[in-house]
Amino acid sequence: MAAAPDAAHAAAARIEIEAVADALRQGTRATVQELALIKRGWTFPLSEVATPVHLWHGMRDRNAPIAFARRLARELPDATLHVSDSSGHDVGVDRSGEVMSVLASYVT
Repeated sequence: MAAAPDAAHAAAARIEIEAVADALRQGTRATVQELALIKRGWTFPLSEVATPVHLWHGMRDRNAPIAFARRLARELPDATLHVSDSSGHDVGVDRSGEVMSVLASYVT
């Protein structure tokens, strides 16, 4: 018998399910448009992005391959790729403290 997930994981899963349900409440058109945009090239050269960019990616993400994040990090001149071996698509939830810490480091 599999062990029950801990309360924090169950709460995070519930929030994600509710967020997806809310996002799709008015239909799937925006989701389809977003997926089409993901497949297109950027309309500007990424080499022109002058702002530091931090990317987080979970190695267990079944929606977005790590190759996409690595390519994006290579093409951006000042990018830092943070990879979490234990996270999936919910890397922002799993690593929220780290994300907030990096954001706070830019506040002067």
